[in-house]
Amino acid sequence: MANGQRSVSFAIEMGADLPEVEVDVIYGGVIEGTVWLDGTPVVGTQVALYYPDGDSGSPHSETGQATLTEDDGYFSFKTLVPGEAQIQAYLQLDMGRETIRTQLAIIEAGAGTNVDIDFNKSLEGQLIYGDLPVQRAFGQAVPTVADA
Repeated sequence: MANGQRSVSFAIEMGADLPEVEVDVIYGGVIEGTVWLDGTPVVGTQVALYYPDGDSGSPHSETGQATLTEDDGYFSFKTLVPGEAQIQAYLQLDMGRETIRTQLAIIEAGAGTNVDIDFNKSLEGQLIYGDLPVQRAFGQAVPTVADA
């Protein structure tokens, strides 16, 4: 069964007097969102949902789910147990490198939570070492905001 769904079994003997039975139905939560890279939706990237470990806050793979973003960068996880979850998006960069973005989300029973993840590859500002701007790094000139 998916997260948020629980199965309960019981037997009823034929002809027995039945006690009153109450059933509380708790609807699972939904997390949905879009993965972006500089204002463009990211297609086919992996997004994972993990329930945090109570001791260390690290994700548990056995309690998680994963999906791929759709053509418009959209992803969703449904029938989730209410509580806190970590949402991680993975983005393949050039030369086989990968970057990860993690966001905390609160799952509410019967409600939807929007989590948009933005991989902004543009850097703004100037590289400073001590109190001075860095002019060269790794044998290359370091561009300033005006040069970029």
